[in-house]
Amino acid sequence: MALNITPRRTSAAQTTTAVADAPQPDATDQPADATASRATTRSRRSPRSRSAPARSTSRSRQSESESDESEIPAEANASAAPAKSTSTRNTPTRRKQQGDSDEPEKQASSTSRGRSRSAARADSADGERQSGSQTDELERQRRTIDRLTRDVDELKKLQRELLDRVDGGSHGSAVQRVGVFVDVANVELAADKLSRRLDWAKVLKRLTKDRLLVRAVAYSPVHEDMNVSLESQRFTEPFVDRGFRLVTKPLKKFSDGTVKANVDIEMAVEILGMIERLDVVCLVSGDGDFEPLVRTVQSRGVRVEIVSIGNATAMALKRAGDRFIDLATILSEVGV
Repeated sequence: MALNITPRRTSAAQTTTAVADAPQPDATDQPADATASRATTRSRRSPRSRSAPARSTSRSRQSESESDESEIPAEANASAAPAKSTSTRNTPTRRKQQGDSDEPEKQASSTSRGRSRSAARADSADGERQSGSQTDELERQRRTIDRLTRDVDELKKLQRELLDRVDGGSHGSAVQRVGVFVDVANVELAADKLSRRLDWAKVLKRLTKDRLLVRAVAYSPVHEDMNVSLESQRFTEPFVDRGFRLVTKPLKKFSDGTVKANVDIEMAVEILGMIERLDVVCLVSGDGDFEPLVRTVQSRGVRVEIVSIGNATAMALKRAGDRFIDLATILSEVGV
């Protein structure tokens, strides 16, 4: 029996089916190029492969991906790991470099902030100085105002006192206006008999106590030589700088050797001329010739007080006056 050893021609469909049904080698054992070549050959040989579903293409792509991954040498993986590590190690360096590049900006920002703070402190210091100077100025003004206020209050007080003396106090009682007129030669000769001299400043203070002094006049004889000073003369020296106005009259010497300086007329004329501005006339004399003057002054509604040494005063004069003040009884108060 003869064997037919001629190979049987198979159809393209059978070949394709056989190839598809044949077991596929492992992708890890074949190179990616071989796999791709076979896939291309199958697609060229069989029209059925071109019309195959999309899943075949997906499989081939997956196979290619797996083949590519499997063909990556271990050395490449090993070299990649150090590169990654190097990159990781270089990260702080880059950060440091970035920090170095940011350092000038930080310094500039810090300098700007420092300047801003310095400017703010300077402005605050200026403001404090200005505030301090304004406070000092206000304090000076306050002290000035307080001083002026005290001065005004003092002036008001003095004005009230003056009005009380002139027009009457708060209780309606009038302050007496007083004038003091001294017959110097008469009183000084009477005081020579006392053991002490009179201090005429104290006498004036005693007579005007609680009253308003309008005028104090001392009528005195003086030496006929005008070159003799008042401070060195017997009758004028006690009244110099004691609050009195001095009215002088030269002494006259007569042929019989007597000396006389009568000032009665001068005293009477001045007292009568001031009578409208006085409430009290203090007549400091013991001469009885002044009795008519006392009566005239009293008739004008003015009070008359006689002031002298008791035993050297005319009785008629004592009786004519509204009050008699004996200087001998108050010598402890008005004596030198």
